Amino acid sequence: MERFAQGAFHVAYEQRLDLDALRSKRVALADEQRRKAGLDALLVWKDENCRYLTDLRPQLIAGKTTALNGALLVEGSAPILFCSGGERDRVDRTMPWIKEVHTIPIVEERALIEGMVDQILGPVLRKHRLADGKIGLDEANTVFVKALTHKFPKLVLQDGDTPMQQARMIKLPEEITLLEEATAIADAVTASGVSAIAPGIRECEIAAEAMRTLFRLGGELRPRDDSFCRLRREHGASAPYLQRQDRTPRRCGFHRYWCQLERLFRRRGAYCDLRRSLCRAEKDLHRGLRCT
Repeated sequence: MERFAQGAFHVAYEQRLDLDALRSKRVALADEQRRKAGLDALLVWKDENCRYLTDLRPQLIAGKTTALNGALLVEGSAPILFCSGGERDRVDRTMPWIKEVHTIPIVEERALIEGMVDQILGPVLRKHRLADGKIGLDEANTVFVKALTHKFPKLVLQDGDTPMQQARMIKLPEEITLLEEATAIADAVTASGVSAIAPGIRECEIAAEAMRTLFRLGGELRPRDDSFCRLRREHGASAPYLQRQDRTPRRCGFHRYWCQLERLFRRRGAYCDLRRSLCRAEKDLHRGLRCT
């Protein structure tokens, strides 16, 4: 691997990441941890675990991380995807590595869940002889767990989150390259925000400059990250303002690998010089505005 950020796109003049190979390595790591845990299969619903196995980039709804999309990892098979209806067309059109996909309802309402377990998930479990097997589950709604164990009383559910954490803990060389690219983008985003600070400039304008750099360089925010959107009024103030934690981007992403800006700037429990200068500039600006 090169020791510098290579850029956001595939090119013809140098060898960059093989994302198909990376995906296969991730699945192999997860399958190895499944075997070590003595599990016949892994059934995952958490966004990060589903992404790790399938590379699904779904539309996320706050508070529904275990209710929209899932994946089943069985020995000898490519990960089986269970996705919401809004993702199905894109999966069929653009994700050829997904060999088996099933459309499911939002895993919340009891009647829909019972139908999903009986008519969608159940046949898949029987096909892979898992009806009386040992399945690792990372996280799920209670109503889903009850429906699953009621339909398959011999099925044994065990911890599936720890094997996935073990698989994801030590990053592959390709993953480190993606993290380095995300960090390079985060550096540029921060520099754009710092350079935009000036008397009379609103916080939303600083955020706009940072966001422009983020998207121009091919980065992304987490789908649920409302870092620049939350407004509130304080003690009857005449104008809404951005809360403290919402003033700068929290995360910069590249191919779903994230650089945590708040952690990037902390060294041994203290902020680095760049972060301290940014905070001082913000305080001085607001102090001057209050005096006027």
